[in-house]
Amino acid sequence: MLERIGDVTGLAELNELAGWFVGSALVVLVGGVAGGAVFWAAGRVGRSTQTSQKGLQAVVLAAIGAVLLGSVGGAIQWSTTSGRTEGLLPTAAKQRTIKIDRESPTTACGSRVAVQAEKHRGAGPSTNDYTLEFEPTDDEHSALDEIVSELGGFEMTAGGAYSRSLWWERNGNSVGAGAWGNYSDHVDGKKQWRLSSVRWLPDASAGDCSVDNREAAAGAPVEIVIHERYRKARTSLFDWPESGRYIIFDLDVPTD
Repeated sequence: MLERIGDVTGLAELNELAGWFVGSALVVLVGGVAGGAVFWAAGRVGRSTQTSQKGLQAVVLAAIGAVLLGSVGGAIQWSTTSGRTEGLLPTAAKQRTIKIDRESPTTACGSRVAVQAEKHRGAGPSTNDYTLEFEPTDDEHSALDEIVSELGGFEMTAGGAYSRSLWWERNGNSVGAGAWGNYSDHVDGKKQWRLSSVRWLPDASAGDCSVDNREAAAGAPVEIVIHERYRKARTSLFDWPESGRYIIFDLDVPTD
């Protein structure tokens, strides 16, 4: 338990004693000089060499005594104000140096990490519109699904969503953030989808800043990229072939 330590007692009395020494030195000096001067003057008038010498001796002795008394008083005053008497104080009353580390703890890493399928975003502008070449494998999907589970992504809500073509251009398909519920519940419906990429900012307080740290930093979104099969249209006259596209969700990591 910490106890509050008040002012150290006794220092005021020492300062007062020092004042008495200095005052006494002034009295001795004034009195000695005055008395010596009287004896010296009397000797000069009466032509007594012995009396004059006694007067001069009185002045010198008064000056020496004043210097000694003043030195003692000054030493006491200096020691009480400069902390030189700290060694005589109890341990609890001694001056202490307290170091406060004001550096804020780091809770997030400097950049996000990602785990992606081998062919994620491997397409280019010249890629055939109707291809499933860049669809992740079952093993890749399972591995990414496990990472999303460890991050708690299936329990998060999406703050934003959008779609991209295989070569990462905007397409005319609109996606709402609420659609994440269909994927997080693993509901395929008429469409087939697989996880293609997971990116997040690791929480430095829970581990290192690598993909092995499956604790996402609060406030930083987790990006989920899904490769989804779809058809542009299907009519009685023409059946469009299946193609792939990316659906991107930004999941909100709770701040609590």
